[in-house]
Amino acid sequence: MGPDGLNFLSVIFLLLFTAPVLTGLLLPLTESRMLSSISRLIHGAVFLAAAGLSALFTASLFSDRETPLKSAVVAGIPVLGEAIERQDFLAWIFVFVTVLLIGQSILRLAAAPLVGFVLWPLVRRLMGSWFFSKNYVRRAMSALWQVPRALGMVLLTALVCTSYIALSGNEAFEVYAGRSPLFRVIEEKAIAPLVQTETVQKIPETIDDVALRLARSLSEEGRRRFITVFINGETVGNAVRASPAINNTAIDIVRGSVDRLERARRIYNWICANITYDDEKLVALDEDPFQLNSGAVAAFSERSGICFDIASLYAAMCRAVHVPVRLITGEAVGAGGWVSHAWNEVYDAENHRWVPVDATFGLAGKNYFDSDTFHLDHRNPEIQGQWPEDMP
Repeated sequence: MGPDGLNFLSVIFLLLFTAPVLTGLLLPLTESRMLSSISRLIHGAVFLAAAGLSALFTASLFSDRETPLKSAVVAGIPVLGEAIERQDFLAWIFVFVTVLLIGQSILRLAAAPLVGFVLWPLVRRLMGSWFFSKNYVRRAMSALWQVPRALGMVLLTALVCTSYIALSGNEAFEVYAGRSPLFRVIEEKAIAPLVQTETVQKIPETIDDVALRLARSLSEEGRRRFITVFINGETVGNAVRASPAINNTAIDIVRGSVDRLERARRIYNWICANITYDDEKLVALDEDPFQLNSGAVAAFSERSGICFDIASLYAAMCRAVHVPVRLITGEAVGAGGWVSHAWNEVYDAENHRWVPVDATFGLAGKNYFDSDTFHLDHRNPEIQGQWPEDMP
């Protein structure tokens, strides 16, 4: 197959276009099919109109300007007025969806007489005319009726391919797609002009703004439930997940010990004696953290890691032997001053307190298991995970 020959993308585009058109030729246009298609078009138009009106209404309501609409809502619905004053984005979504549903119902009701008494009789008369009595005319019109749908499917598929190339960085697929004449034409004539429009170029910025406003509107419990936090390219849940080897090693380390705090101390000592700090990984994280393996399994198998890996391994091993543990992020004193850091806390049931533990700092031979001076070089602790979750 030459570089300019058809490849599978060209075949897919041809099939996506010709299949609906050929289906139209094989299935003549009937009154019921035309009415069904027009009904779908009307419902789509009504939805888009309702969405546009709802967006304008909600934007006006939550704008910084004082408008008669905003004043009336604040006076009539004080609870909503308070949300408007706080620029609560969840309330924005609630108002938008509510107005959308109401607007859609009203527009459908308003369009019903026009559709029922004008459009449907017109379609029936047209389909019953002499022109549409010819079978070949019905087949030709059926094929033409499918052209917009076929073009839409082709464009959507090309857009998916373009998005995949841009987001994945798959150079081999980009070269392969470039060998399809059909893909090149669609990309040049349709996708490139669309992507270069000001509206499309603002989409990433708009998404970031919406996500930020939504996160700020969530309660602390809401953020914990719905916002996934990545640290060094890994979620906390995945980072502290243990392997059978980690579990077995932790059990061997604490064998014979019934005191949980003693178990925590033994695991701390084992990590300090068997894990080394990976300076090269720390540098590589600045380039692309999602290309690196992070967490407990990586630290255990490689016998090295940075603070987050070591703290994750400590948490995983404590969980294996039923020691209540936390994974903490914050700041600690490093070579260049205060830097981002991760450590742990284990629960001291006898004294009803959480004991700070930093196995990463312990690698240097100093005691960072419940050290009296721990607070001098650690600050701004934030709990990223706690096991079991129902601990005080």
